Amino acid sequence: MAITSLAVFMDYLADLSVTGVVVNRGNALIGPPDNVQSADLPMKWVTLPFSNEGPLTFSGEGGWPTLSGQVVIAMESVNLNTPEARVDAYIAMVDNLDTALRAGSVTKTKMSWTTALETVFIGKDAAEYLALIATVTGAG
Repeated sequence: MAITSLAVFMDYLADLSVTGVVVNRGNALIGPPDNVQSADLPMKWVTLPFSNEGPLTFSGEGGWPTLSGQVVIAMESVNLNTPEARVDAYIAMVDNLDTALRAGSVTKTKMSWTTALETVFIGKDAAEYLALIATVTGAG
């Protein structure tokens, strides 16, 4: 059984279809756009993934590499004053992302993830947007 490469892991996250996402920007080579129109939101992209692998020794240390990456879903400009709708939209998007991640895996173990509502800066003018950021981890 082959070990999952970082490229395969990144492609999996980039291609992940999340209900409610209007624009999927794909991988980090594209990254966030230079500007965003409200009709393009929510918009998804992934950051460059990273990995960690300990040495395999006679005593059994090491093993499968741990692969991690972030899925970013920009949801709305922070300038909008819609706190109740924002909370409802965030909870719905977390549910949609959870559903998409539970539907499959590309690693040898089940993936795990944590989600948070954070701000991201997009474009040449560094416009601030609220975003769901999920750090996704799998092994092997």
